[in-house]
Amino acid sequence: MPVRMAAKEQALTELTAKVEVLRASSPPLLVPTMQAATIFRVSMPTMRRWVKRGQVPVVKAANTVRVDLSRIRGDDANDIARMAREVRALG
Repeated sequence: MPVRMAAKEQALTELTAKVEVLRASSPPLLVPTMQAATIFRVSMPTMRRWVKRGQVPVVKAANTVRVDLSRIRGDDANDIARMAREVRALG
């Protein structure tokens, strides 16, 4: 029994480490409009227009507007990876 328990604990430790790596490499889901403008390489007036027109998914809470990156899809995997790197760099 102790041998099986030790194996389970080791597997849990490895899985936890893998989840942490994935979490660290993922962009935040909700970002301020200024950060979103930087990610998309557009000006703040353009980002505000996009928000107003509903061209980007947003979440409004109280007096804040956050762009929901979880609902934005890039053209390809490289595009998504680039956006993730830029969000982490702004961090």
